[in-house]
Amino acid sequence: MSTASTEVESAEQYTVSSPEEIRRLLQSVQAQNLPVRAYVVSRRAPLVTTILRIEDDTDSIVIDGTPDNGLAADLIAEENIRFETVLDHIHLRFSSAYARSCLMDKRSAFRLPIPDEIGLQRREFYRVEVPVTNAPQCNFQLRISKDEVVLNVKDISVGGICVIDDKNVLRQVPGAVYENCEIDLPEHGEIVANLRVVRSVVQELDNDKRRRLVGLAFMDLPNRMQMLVQSYIGMVERKLNAKRRGFE
Repeated sequence: MSTASTEVESAEQYTVSSPEEIRRLLQSVQAQNLPVRAYVVSRRAPLVTTILRIEDDTDSIVIDGTPDNGLAADLIAEENIRFETVLDHIHLRFSSAYARSCLMDKRSAFRLPIPDEIGLQRREFYRVEVPVTNAPQCNFQLRISKDEVVLNVKDISVGGICVIDDKNVLRQVPGAVYENCEIDLPEHGEIVANLRVVRSVVQELDNDKRRRLVGLAFMDLPNRMQMLVQSYIGMVERKLNAKRRGFE
């Protein structure tokens, strides 16, 4: 699966490969009990987990388990598990593989090798992937045809959105502007925003399928609507954490 970026904010990116620095970053994530997303190729939605322990003697990390037996089996079989989290407004990405089931304080867990490197990206805004089953939708007004097009949102931040545009209805040119776009945020209502195209990428999926992703930045989004977006992001995070703990 492609890991092409569709972030709409400018970001400073670099990689940490020092074992000591890698452990320090992972220890900070563990100490703050930060949610960590684990992605496997066979699943569209990630496992939201936490780091329970860092084991220096085995060069391993231990992450919280899942009650989903199918997802657990996929994690164990996966040769490239991608992890993402946010630490002090810095986006962390790393990979590991060959998860092994274990118990930690009588809880199901997984043990994996400590990653060889961690990618860091300093971001102005925190971005969250929206639920696949109840994704926000964005209504675009096309200038030439005067048609209205509704596209599903893939992820969102206070800085902008990424939409799925498999039929190539939007202009790919960075800087193209779409005015008065209506974005329906489930359980929160609607915001109206002007959007500017930042980038467009094609993402490789399973079974030789592809999808086109378009990143768009909000243009002077009013404070009231920024607060609505932030409230929606908080709701998504709370539901992901509740699902991870088996409450939903």
